[in-house]
Amino acid sequence: MNDTKPFWASWTLWGAVAAFLGILLPNLGIGVSPSDITSFFQSWQNMLNDALTFGGLALTAYGRLSATKQLTAS
Repeated sequence: MNDTKPFWASWTLWGAVAAFLGILLPNLGIGVSPSDITSFFQSWQNMLNDALTFGGLALTAYGRLSATKQLTAS
């Protein structure tokens, strides 16, 4: 391990910062409620569903428009 990188590119550093904030912030009265977490993940799930739907439709349209051969059953 002779290569170097800037300190801010260290996953270890950011993990330690996250752990520190996880301990410090609730003691300062700053927290995240379970409903906030649920809403956050529901939003991500909705965005993922929308992205998959859009991607599937885009791939279908591209496949149809770029097709050069007919499909057969065999």
